[in-house]
Amino acid sequence: RPCGGVFALLLGPRAMDPLAAITKAKKLTPEVVEQLRQTRAKAGLDKNEHITEFTAYRFLKAAKFDVQTAATNLRNHGAWREQEGVEDLFEMTGPKAQIVLPVLKRVQEVYPCYWYGVDREFRPIEVKLMGRLSFGEVFGAASQDQLFGFLAHQMEQLIRVKFPSCCIAARQLVDSTLTIVDLAGLSWWEMTNSNAKGFVSRLVNLQEKNYPETTGKVIIINAPSIFSAIWSFIKPLLAERTLAKISIFGCDAKQWKPALAKLVDEGNLPTEYGGTAGTIDQCRASGAPDAPWNDPKILAELRTARYVDIVRRVALGGDEALDGDADDFVSDPGDWEVPLERSHRLSLVTLQPPVLSSRTPSSGVSLTANGAATAPVPGPTAVVVATPTAVVGSQRP
Repeated sequence: RPCGGVFALLLGPRAMDPLAAITKAKKLTPEVVEQLRQTRAKAGLDKNEHITEFTAYRFLKAAKFDVQTAATNLRNHGAWREQEGVEDLFEMTGPKAQIVLPVLKRVQEVYPCYWYGVDREFRPIEVKLMGRLSFGEVFGAASQDQLFGFLAHQMEQLIRVKFPSCCIAARQLVDSTLTIVDLAGLSWWEMTNSNAKGFVSRLVNLQEKNYPETTGKVIIINAPSIFSAIWSFIKPLLAERTLAKISIFGCDAKQWKPALAKLVDEGNLPTEYGGTAGTIDQCRASGAPDAPWNDPKILAELRTARYVDIVRRVALGGDEALDGDADDFVSDPGDWEVPLERSHRLSLVTLQPPVLSSRTPSSGVSLTANGAATAPVPGPTAVVVATPTAVVGSQRP
């Protein structure tokens, strides 16, 4: 079927019960559906258009389906969004955004992370080159408040732009990510920077408390001997559910390249990781031109559609909806059940590909002749948690 038919089908006026959508997409039992109802009601957010059933479900799942805990955490999340001006940060307008905008470009340059394509499950891929991270450069570019405003903006872009774009491209619900954390070049000096621990603690807090359950899988590669000591600090900060999503590999590419190949087509991996997409720096500088969130047709739909309705329609419709007659659907927002309001539309704030820092991975890692770390590091079966916008943590729509 032509792409236009799919878009019309996904965005048409058919009545959409959000609770029915998530029930079908996640195969929820009646008991969990009732827990979800109670969570939103107890949090006082059942009428909130920005905190959807999908958000509430992530909090419920993170709380191990304890309704009271999930409701409390969700209520705190709502208060945090108001306090931090998250809507303004997403659209890059208003007082909060004015704090971040002056440093946005420079932070992009020195924060060595980028998005590139999707994995075999159509999850967005984030590559975090943490071995290249210079806390001196990062903290010299922006204050911590500015950095976390930038990270909140990135998380909202993930949930409101990347996830729905992948939903349209995959014709199925996509609500988690694959994160590749490359520690090649990691130095002890960087990790013992006086500001590093505070930054990592705040980052984990941001991810765990406000964007839980958005990480599908994390692969940590090139972990040097010093990572064991660093990990002893990070691990206690992470939830069990997060820890179970990360696999940690040492510096032997023969171990981690097959693991990446199982998850990602070679066309979406840089050559250093066994792919054909170009070098790491070429991929980072390219801005992922072939990713769903950069597809002009998909972006055209996102500019007029509520992101949450795209997710709902894909979740509820699935293959059954795609088998229907696209001519029965229209993409005119005026025909929708819920009127569009400016605060509900996607503000596609796009950032230009960064001008890459000339800084190269440091050589402060002690390796043996075959490239392995001189001390044992957690093996491929060890697992940890990380989120798409952070080395550790997890996120969700």
